Amino acid sequence: MLIRLIQPLKLQPYQKPKEAFDVQSRALPDFLYNKNLQQDTISFTANKNLKPEETKLTHIERINLNKDIERIEKQSIKFFLDHSLPNGLVLDRAPNSDTLPTDRSAKMCSVAATGYGLTAMVLASEKNMLPKKQAKEKVMQTLTFIDENTPKINGGWLAHFIDAKTGKTYKNTEISSIDTAIFYFNAFAAAEYFGGDVKKQVNKMYNKIDFKMMLTQDNQKPDQLAFNLGFHVKDGKREFIPHKWDEYSEGILVMLLGLGSNQVPDEMWSKGWNRDKKWEQDGLKSFVCLPLFTYFYPHGLIDLKDKVDRNGDNFWKASQNAVKMQAIYCKDHGYPEGVFGITACDGPNGYQAYQAAGTEEYPAHDGTIAPPAILACLPFAEKETLKALKYIKNQNLDNEKYGLCNAYNVRLGWKTSDALGIDLGSMLLMLNSNSSGLIHKLVNKNEIVQKAMKRAGFRPENQEA
Repeated sequence: MLIRLIQPLKLQPYQKPKEAFDVQSRALPDFLYNKNLQQDTISFTANKNLKPEETKLTHIERINLNKDIERIEKQSIKFFLDHSLPNGLVLDRAPNSDTLPTDRSAKMCSVAATGYGLTAMVLASEKNMLPKKQAKEKVMQTLTFIDENTPKINGGWLAHFIDAKTGKTYKNTEISSIDTAIFYFNAFAAAEYFGGDVKKQVNKMYNKIDFKMMLTQDNQKPDQLAFNLGFHVKDGKREFIPHKWDEYSEGILVMLLGLGSNQVPDEMWSKGWNRDKKWEQDGLKSFVCLPLFTYFYPHGLIDLKDKVDRNGDNFWKASQNAVKMQAIYCKDHGYPEGVFGITACDGPNGYQAYQAAGTEEYPAHDGTIAPPAILACLPFAEKETLKALKYIKNQNLDNEKYGLCNAYNVRLGWKTSDALGIDLGSMLLMLNSNSSGLIHKLVNKNEIVQKAMKRAGFRPENQEA
C-alpha cells in the first residue's frame, strides 16, 4: 500500500500521549466488533435511530462549496509548481507554509507525487496558472529524467522514493509496484493531453515494464496470479517483498496497469485476489475497512462510476458505501459532529495507517483526521463531505499555504506542519472527477487503459455481461 509500510495492512503500535483520544476503550453498547481481522466479514451496527440523510446540496451550499474548492484546488496545484525540481521530480513532502524544505524533505522525492505532478501540470495549464508549452516541457523533463535514471535491473518498475539530485533510488527504498502504477496512470493522462513526444515517451517507458517478473517473482512462482508489492535490489539481485496485492486495496491499479500489456493472463483480475473480505454496517457493504485513501485512489485516476467488472463488483458503490459507513462510525466513536477522515497520514506519533477498525495492539485511530482525504470523498458523499468541511473551516484548517492542513487531531488540537504530494495530488484528481472530469476523459482515451478495462470485463452496470 502507498503508506510508509511495505506490508499488508498492519498498523504501527500507537504510543498514547497524555490526554489522547481514547477511542478504543470507550463504552459503546451499539458497537459490535470481532477483533479477528482474518475473518471474511467485519460487521457492526451503529445507532439504530439514525435516519438516512438527504445528500443533495442546496443552491447556496453548491455555490459556497464551489468557491472553496476552486481556491483549494489552485493552492494545492501550487505545491507541485513550487516543489517540482528542475529535473522534474516532485518532493515527497514540504512545509505547508513559507518555510523552505530542509534535511530529508529537501532530498527525497516520491514517484507517486511525481506522477501526480504530471496531472497537476495539466490542471495548471487548464487554470491558466502555467502556459501549456511550459507545462509540456516540465512533463517531458520529468519523463526523460526518470527513464534515464531507472536501472535496467528494475525491469521498468520505479522506486518508491528517489534521490532529489541523482534520480537514483533513495537509500534502501523498495522498488514499488503501486507507486509505479500511480505514476503511469497519471502519465497516461498527460500523454493524451500533450500528445506528440510526450505520448511517445510514455509508451516507450511503459513498454519497458516487466510485468511477468513482478507477477511471478522472477518466475519463482510461475502460477502466481497476484502481483508482488515490490522488491529491493541487493548486490545486483532482486529480493522480493514477501507480500502480494491479493485482496482489495489501491493495488487494483497495479493489476489494471498489467492488464494493459500482453504479459499477464486475464484471470489475474478475476481470480488473483480475495474479494470476500467485507465490511458491513446498517445495510451497507464494502470491502474490508482499510484506510480511507484505499477507496478513492483508484477512482481519481480511472472512471469506475456506474460500472461493474467481470465478477460483477461495483467499485464505485463499494467506495461510496465505505465513506458513508466511516462517517457513521466516527459519529458513534466520539468524533465531532459530521467529522470523518480516518486514513493513512501524519499523526501525533508519526505517520500512521489509521483505519476504522483495529486491535488492542494496533489501535485503529486516535482522533487524527486528514482534511485532503475528506475533500477527496466529495464525489462519493456530498452532504457528509460538506459537514466535515464545515468543521475544517471552523478549525481554520483550510488556510494553509497549499490549501488544507494535511492532518489534524480532533482531541489534542495537534496538526502536522507538512503538506504531502500524494495527498494533495489524489485529492485534486477526485475533485476534478466531480467537476470537468478532464483527467478521466484523458485516461479513458488511452489505448493501454482501454485494453486493461476491456480485459477486466468492465461494462455499464445496467448492461448484461
